[in-house]
Amino acid sequence: MKKCLMGVAAILALSSSLAAQSDNQFTFEGVSYQDYLNFDFVGGGARAEGMGNAFIAISNDITAGTWNPAGLVTLEGPMLGLSYSATSPAGYTDYSVSASNVWRRDHQSSLSALSGVDFVAPFRFKGRPLVGSFSFNRSFEDLLEMGWHETARAPIFVVRNNIIQIDTFDVAVDDLIKAKGAVNTVTFALGTRVHERVAVGLGVNVYTGRGEFERFRTNNIPGFPMPPGEQSSLITEDFYQVDSTKFSGLNFNLGVKYTHDKLTAGLVIRTPFDLNLNHNQSVYLVTSINGYPREQGTDTTFYDDMLVKYHMPLMIGAGASYQATEQLLLAMTLEYRGFGSSEIKVRESYRLDQSGQTEETFTEQDALWNNVMIVRAGCEYVKLTIRCRCPISMGHRSGPTCRLEPGFIGARYTWIGPIHTAT
Repeated sequence: MKKCLMGVAAILALSSSLAAQSDNQFTFEGVSYQDYLNFDFVGGGARAEGMGNAFIAISNDITAGTWNPAGLVTLEGPMLGLSYSATSPAGYTDYSVSASNVWRRDHQSSLSALSGVDFVAPFRFKGRPLVGSFSFNRSFEDLLEMGWHETARAPIFVVRNNIIQIDTFDVAVDDLIKAKGAVNTVTFALGTRVHERVAVGLGVNVYTGRGEFERFRTNNIPGFPMPPGEQSSLITEDFYQVDSTKFSGLNFNLGVKYTHDKLTAGLVIRTPFDLNLNHNQSVYLVTSINGYPREQGTDTTFYDDMLVKYHMPLMIGAGASYQATEQLLLAMTLEYRGFGSSEIKVRESYRLDQSGQTEETFTEQDALWNNVMIVRAGCEYVKLTIRCRCPISMGHRSGPTCRLEPGFIGARYTWIGPIHTAT
C-alpha cells in the first residue's frame, strides 16, 4: 500500500513537471480572467459599417448618438430603427507543426439576434431645442472553437525500489477550447446647437454583456510503471473548466460637429473607464489508472465572484466628410487610443469593515499594450431609380484594435499548451 501511495503521489506531480516543456505555459489558479473578445469601441448601424466606420463627421442618421451625439441635431422628428443580425467570419485553419502535433482553429459563423435598437425624439427644455436618443448596440462579439493534439516528452516522477526518481515519458495531449461572448452598449445621448454651424452633444455609454469559456483537456501517459512490481499502466488526466463572465462599465461621449455647405467636421472624446469582468468558474479534474478513477488526483473546485478590471484609456476621434456630388459622399476618420497607459487590476480580497463599507484589495499589472492610431475611410454612392433610392457603401479600416491575450494567474495546476485567440 505504501508503494502504491508513493506512486500516486508521483502522478500528482505530473502537472508541475509538464510545465517545463513549453514556453507558452497555461497556468490556472483561483483568480483568473478570460478575454477572447476583440475590443473595439465603435458605434452601431449598417450604414456606418459599410463606410468602414468613418462616421464621426457624418453622424446624421438614427445611430448618431452612438458615434457623435452632436449629429443628433440634424434629425427633425421621432424615429425608431431596428438592426437584425451580425455575421462573424466562418472557416477553419489547420496547423501541422509535426506529425504528432496537429492544430485546428475554427471560426463559427453566427446569425445573431437583434443587434441594434435606436430611438430618436426632438424636444424642448426651457425653450432650448434638444434631440435625445436611446440606442442598444452589440458592440463586438466573438465565437471561437480551437483544438489541437500533440505529443510531448516530459520528465515525470516515478517510484522505483521505494525511491522517487525522475524519468521521461511520452505524454499525448488532446485539447479543445470553446469561447463565445459579446459586449453590448446602451447609450443615452443629447444634442443641441450652440451656433448656426456648430452643434454639441453628450452621450452616456453603459456596457453590459456575457461571455462563456469551456476547456476540455486530456493527458495520456502510456507505459507508466506503477507499484508494486512496476506494472505498465495508462495514466489519464481529464480536465474540464467552465468560466462564465459578466461585463460592466460606464463612460461618456463628448461630441462637436461643424457644418459648412458640403463639408462637415467632427470631434469625439470617449472618457476613460474600467471594463469590469465578474467571473464564476468551475474546474473538474479526474485522474484514472487503466481506466479506473482514483480519489487521489480527482478534484472539483468552484471559484465565485472573481473580479478583474481592464482600464480602457482616453479615446479621441476626429473626422471630416465631403459631399462631392448630390449622390457621392466621402468620409475619413482618425482615432487615437492611449492603450499604452492601460493596466489590469485583479481583486485579491474584499471584506466589510465595521461601518459596513466594502474594502477591496487589488493586484495591479501592466497590460503591455501599445498606443494605437486607427485610420478609417469610406464613401457612399446613392443610386436613384424611379422606384427606390439605393445607397451603395464602401469602406476601409486600418490600425490595430485591442485584443486581450488569455491568461490565468496562479500555480495550483499547470498544463502545457500554447494559448491563442481568434484573429
